[in-house]
Amino acid sequence: MLLPLAANFMLTRHPSAAALSWLLYDMILTIGDEVNYIWSRRWSTFTALFFIVRYVPLLAVTSSALTSLLPDVAPGVCDIFSWIEAGCTFVILVVVQGERVLLLFGCLR
Repeated sequence: MLLPLAANFMLTRHPSAAALSWLLYDMILTIGDEVNYIWSRRWSTFTALFFIVRYVPLLAVTSSALTSLLPDVAPGVCDIFSWIEAGCTFVILVVVQGERVLLLFGCLR
């Protein structure tokens, strides 16, 4: 009984740690280009979309990783992390997909 539980625990911990590591690695590799090409621009819809797509997933993946990597997370804290992940997913879907629909129908130029 204990061995399958331990195996399931490891199956959920490793992907979360890998996803967070990969995302941070990618951000470290590309921060120079981001500073040169994005931070120096004036604010626009594109700049806002870039920052949403770039940093909201970091918040969601970090929340997921903390939930699975920290031992003995209280149910209340786990609920907060779940709401953070759901909120991040909602923001990405609404903002990015909404912008896409507006662009497709010619409402934004």
